[in-house]
Amino acid sequence: MALESWSFDNVAQNEALINELKGTLFEFRLAQELAQHFNLLPLFISQLPPELTARLQHYEMWLRQNDRALLKGLIDLGKQTSLKLIEHLDFSPENIVLTGKEQQSEWGEGDLCLIQGNHKQFISLKLCKDHAFVNTKSGGIKSFVEKYFGDSFGVPAFEGQKKISEELDQSFHLLGQQLYHQYDLGDFQGTFDERWPTEWLLPGQLPPEAREFIFQHYGRMIQALWRVLSQLNDISHAQFVHCLYPLFGFAHGEVLQLICYHGEEGENKYQLKKIVIRDKNYISGQLECLELKAPKNDLASMEWIMGELAFQLRVKPMNKINAQALKVNCSLKELR
Repeated sequence: MALESWSFDNVAQNEALINELKGTLFEFRLAQELAQHFNLLPLFISQLPPELTARLQHYEMWLRQNDRALLKGLIDLGKQTSLKLIEHLDFSPENIVLTGKEQQSEWGEGDLCLIQGNHKQFISLKLCKDHAFVNTKSGGIKSFVEKYFGDSFGVPAFEGQKKISEELDQSFHLLGQQLYHQYDLGDFQGTFDERWPTEWLLPGQLPPEAREFIFQHYGRMIQALWRVLSQLNDISHAQFVHCLYPLFGFAHGEVLQLICYHGEEGENKYQLKKIVIRDKNYISGQLECLELKAPKNDLASMEWIMGELAFQLRVKPMNKINAQALKVNCSLKELR
């Protein structure tokens, strides 16, 4: 979508567009500051893919015309976060590569890679509001358990995944029946056909009484996910904990999570609040205190406490309500 045609009629779509813009520009500004500090700026700029360079230029142009405060905030946050990372590093990189959405499989979870000889330090960058949950992983519910627990648990994980998929089919059909009955549309035939109003396809567009049925659907599915995951934990807690690392964003042992928290202070909407650097060893220490909790009735999420962190799994729509597929969103939040 061309920037000139960006429309903000829908709040959720508006937020998604702005988050894409913010994240991409933040990654670039931070990487640029690092490259300048280590005298690698010409090399860094020369390695940027042309399509990424063009997108960055368009993003900055749009912000200069529409939100100069955000542009200045991203520049300041990128500079301050780069200084924190420089303090943390115990080596001077010979090359800095910004992977972003053009990342290859070798980059794993890294948005940024610092290279010295054969050593590669992957950096996963997060920019979020203060005290918020930080998204770490997202996957389709029809493959979630199989993908992240299948290698360790085998048959129990595959059988659990099958149960979840079956419950999803049943719950989606019940949702359709409830909504069609609510608005006297006749029998639900398994799909939201031409009888269903097109202006009610996005969850945020639904009337309050219809949203209640949607939330019940999500609640049923988070309960189904909980039943399977708790069973796997009962089989082997050690194996279960091992499977959680990719859900926290640590599938790759060498990755660092660099999180920049910002908040509003006076007229400044993007005031730096805190910068956090996490590695796999830190997560291992937190997991020693892992406490699994069942989701509360009618909630679309469950939260597990692990030391200084809360881990949340939330069931969310892929997009429109007429798509049966749902996704499981994973995130971490600091408790201190």
